[in-house]
Amino acid sequence: MDNVELESLLKVESSLRPVAVLASDLAAGVRIAPHMHRRGQLLHAIHGVMIVRAPGGSWVVPQGRAVWVPAGVEHEIEAWVRACCMPRYRSDSPAAPAHRHGGG
Repeated sequence: MDNVELESLLKVESSLRPVAVLASDLAAGVRIAPHMHRRGQLLHAIHGVMIVRAPGGSWVVPQGRAVWVPAGVEHEIEAWVRACCMPRYRSDSPAAPAHRHGGG
């Protein structure tokens, strides 16, 4: 994560708004090391494919799908192919096990 992305993330994390959005382009093979947020995070794949790993399991997130990561849950993200993700951070999110959204 470069300094510009880190600054953007810090702004999102400290925002007083109940929902904040941050878009990121991830090159194929990029891995974001395990981390957690004080807000719940809905990781939405705008295009490409990501895998999200958390203590509760691993989820493949293809284009047009999303995965919910509750506040305080350590997770990592890997782009299988070039991906653009648009995480949405919610300050009032419940702390619950990570699970997938968007299909069955």
